[in-house]
Amino acid sequence: MTTADKLAVVQTLLDAMVGEIPIDATVVLSGTLGHADDKTNDASVAARRIPSLVLAGRSFEALAACHIALAAAEGAMLQNTLRPKIVELRKLLERELLTSQEIDLVSAGGRMHLLPRRSVLIGRPSSERTVDVAVNCRWLSRGDRNLSLFCEGTNWFVEDLGSTNGSSIQGHALKPGNPVALPAGETRIEIGASDTRPALATVHLHRPAKDPGAVAITLSGRPGQTNGKTDPWPSMHEDMARKWIVFREQVGISVSEDCAVRLRSGQAGILAALRYQSGFWIVPSSRCAMQIDGVELFESAPLPVGATLSIGGANLKVEPSNPLPFVPDTVVETRRAAG
Repeated sequence: MTTADKLAVVQTLLDAMVGEIPIDATVVLSGTLGHADDKTNDASVAARRIPSLVLAGRSFEALAACHIALAAAEGAMLQNTLRPKIVELRKLLERELLTSQEIDLVSAGGRMHLLPRRSVLIGRPSSERTVDVAVNCRWLSRGDRNLSLFCEGTNWFVEDLGSTNGSSIQGHALKPGNPVALPAGETRIEIGASDTRPALATVHLHRPAKDPGAVAITLSGRPGQTNGKTDPWPSMHEDMARKWIVFREQVGISVSEDCAVRLRSGQAGILAALRYQSGFWIVPSSRCAMQIDGVELFESAPLPVGATLSIGGANLKVEPSNPLPFVPDTVVETRRAAG
């Protein structure tokens, strides 16, 4: 939202406020933000906090004030001239804060990369196609020749695209053109396993009971395996600490429930839902408080890059995702040999 947009909306909001009060009354505009549960905050009083917050660039606080004003209006009639202006301003603030950039949620438990889509490629970075779950492990083929995870209807499938080392589920090889349906719970895909050799790496695909429309992807492997010349998995530690969450519509955040976003600490139960609609949104449950950048919010709100999220006693940082670049195999070998 540009400065001109802000000034225009604030002006119309002030005009609406002036139209509501007696001609000899005094209107006090304050940037002090009240609480959504404060019954003394009628809609007009809450609305008077909004202009100074907007003009000061305190967008989340202004958004929270819009929520408070509109919630207060539920129990009392809000003037027809004022309510549309607050709704309009709320939409402008949401548009300003919303980001469509790919993001990671970072906590003490690791990094979770959110992928709101119905199909992803899993493998090493490729020059041919974008690899959604990019892993710097030479036991995996390039993403366009490794594994495909995709959704049809309400079902998820995984398919080997012709990987060099091969992949298998419980000893049964995956083959190109023969996708395998994923059941609820965890499916382990072993990379490079044979009768005489254990898996070089394992891809874990988990369909949570509370989020059947999502698949959480993690990796595991056996450290210390090298060919004597190069390290085949130089980013093993980072990759094994990361989780990729692929989802169709929305996913839950919880400590105790089997949701796609699982936290190590916080209060029990489902704390919130994450959804993607032209950008990332967070919807808190009615049973816990949520703060974004220290501002308490009780309704659905955008989740922008750089924000700090506190919900149900858990703290997360919203960071931009940094996908691995494609590096030709010959260059990789030369660089590693030189090192």
